[in-house]
Amino acid sequence: MKRFMILFLSTILLCSCNPFDSSDYQGYIEEVKKSSIIISPPATDPEADYPIYEVFSTEETIVEGKKESFDELERLDKVEVWVDKKSEEKELAETIVVED
Repeated sequence: MKRFMILFLSTILLCSCNPFDSSDYQGYIEEVKKSSIIISPPATDPEADYPIYEVFSTEETIVEGKKESFDELERLDKVEVWVDKKSEEKELAETIVVED
């Protein structure tokens, strides 16, 4: 019984938090610049302050989902963004997924 509980709890833990599938940022595009986008998280409390993030695009950035290129991105597009962890100067987008 003890083995079963350990196996059961381990399975639930592994299935509920997949670190390989979670994006770095989720939210809405507030502004599209020449080579970057400004992202803000979904506002759930109208009186709270939320951080905004600037993520830069490179030639290697993959855009998928509802849009296929960086040039198609628009203000208020709902996005999930994965960034390159190697860059220390600025956050470089590896993948931008535009949701419905």
